[in-house]
Amino acid sequence: TTALSKGHLVNAQTYMEDALNLQINNVEALEKLTNPTEELRTAMLDIKAAIGEILYNLSDVYFQQGMYNLCNEKYTAAMDWYKNHNLTPLQHNELLANADE
Repeated sequence: TTALSKGHLVNAQTYMEDALNLQINNVEALEKLTNPTEELRTAMLDIKAAIGEILYNLSDVYFQQGMYNLCNEKYTAAMDWYKNHNLTPLQHNELLANADE
């Protein structure tokens, strides 16, 4: 069971790293737009929040695998990302809650 669980964590880690790179590319593309619509600005905010969430979740995956240096690296990256983009994890959770309404 431990090997199976660890295998799932490695797969999750791979998928999350791929998703992270894709989302970063999306933000970079949107930031190049000179006159984005309100919808695109909202999408960019959602993507930026998602990047922070992916980084945070990656830190948890690394923690569960006992990869504490990578856990700390991703957690620090998540908190830096939120800070640099004027977001907090709480704001991200609020965005998710509002999306369901």
